[in-house]
Amino acid sequence: MATQRTVFGNTVFFLGEMSAKGWWYYFPIIYFLKEPIALHILTIMAIIGAITFFLKKNEKMKEKLKKNFTLLSFILFITIYWAAAIGGNLNIGVRHLIPTLPFLFILVAMGIKSLILRSSGKKRIIITSSVGVLLLCYIVSSLTVYPHYISYYNHLGGGANRGYLSAVDSNYDWGQDFYRLNQIIEEKEIDEIHLDYFGGEDPNYWLKGKYIPLNPKDDNFDHETIKGWIAISTNELMGGLGDPVPGFDQQVGYYRWIEEHELVGRAGKSILIFYAK
Repeated sequence: MATQRTVFGNTVFFLGEMSAKGWWYYFPIIYFLKEPIALHILTIMAIIGAITFFLKKNEKMKEKLKKNFTLLSFILFITIYWAAAIGGNLNIGVRHLIPTLPFLFILVAMGIKSLILRSSGKKRIIITSSVGVLLLCYIVSSLTVYPHYISYYNHLGGGANRGYLSAVDSNYDWGQDFYRLNQIIEEKEIDEIHLDYFGGEDPNYWLKGKYIPLNPKDDNFDHETIKGWIAISTNELMGGLGDPVPGFDQQVGYYRWIEEHELVGRAGKSILIFYAK
């Protein structure tokens, strides 16, 4: 099923565009924006450590490859997996790269170990201290976004508050904030709310008479008749704001009208709340 979806693709918003075929640069960019910056710096340090290991050790390359076959097989797996991901059309989330992360973490640890062991004196102290600081930054970046881990983006990606402007779907919005929206509706004693929700819950069941379906794709939809509270999942919102790539033949621009209304809150990170006067 995953292979079939990779071939046929999925309708996706990415960096202001809408496409059903995907982008070859999707995974490199989304990985760079979604993973902690500290991990990227640690990876660079590990690469430097690996290069110094292979260049300075007094052994033939063949012997080095034999002794480090396990680590080289990790690199081979990551390379093949990434090549398949980049070549496919299924661009719906960084989660599809998760199978490579355990191998990456081991390689990063081994590369940094090599870098530390091949340094001495003040240089070793600086490298070790830098690694400690980066690990602390890694931990802090996770703690500060709690409990909104699905919506996590690093600072270059806009953080958890603005990451949806880069990409949504499982990178940001998987319907996880529906109960938070419920709580807001109860706290503010909202009688009616226009809702376009992306996720697995049934708004009819939970909200009953308070729920007014919002479907801007409907041919008879008139945004000027929408008054009062409006809640929109970012996955649906960005799908209606993105520009089509050449050849994209689906409806676009159907949420441009929401920019006329004030953003008054949000449920968690993934559901934006507006009020139309």
